[in-house]
Amino acid sequence: MHRTKYINAQASDSCMTGSHLAKLKRWMPPTRQELIDFILVSVVAGFILSFNRWGTTTFDVGAGIVSWIGASILAALMFAVHHIAQRLVALHLDTKVEQRAWLGGMVAGVLLTLITRGIVPFIAFTRTDFHELPVQRLGHFRYKGGTFIK
Repeated sequence: MHRTKYINAQASDSCMTGSHLAKLKRWMPPTRQELIDFILVSVVAGFILSFNRWGTTTFDVGAGIVSWIGASILAALMFAVHHIAQRLVALHLDTKVEQRAWLGGMVAGVLLTLITRGIVPFIAFTRTDFHELPVQRLGHFRYKGGTFIK
């Protein structure tokens, strides 16, 4: 019986606290450069994913553009879910991650798609930069007396 109370108390302690919310508000939103890179990567990935869908028997620009837009939206959703999850885990580990476009990966992806006629889609377009967050050292335990405040 007592073990159940202890487990529940531990689970409730691990929920979002003010410190976690402050980190989310400060470090979760992407920078302007990350948004620009995100759009660029989504459009290039959309081109690679839609390369074989520019017409069934002959080249059709209208069908290709519609396919490119749909694949770009799908790629944007894929990258967004990946980056948000990666950022949440990093914030939990007191680290900030920044996503940057990797030009070498985009060029390699487009070249591999053109050479193989879209059979091999190579999508490795971003790099991740890690920055250690400063430790938040203020808290209620410092104001209970003892060695810090007398």
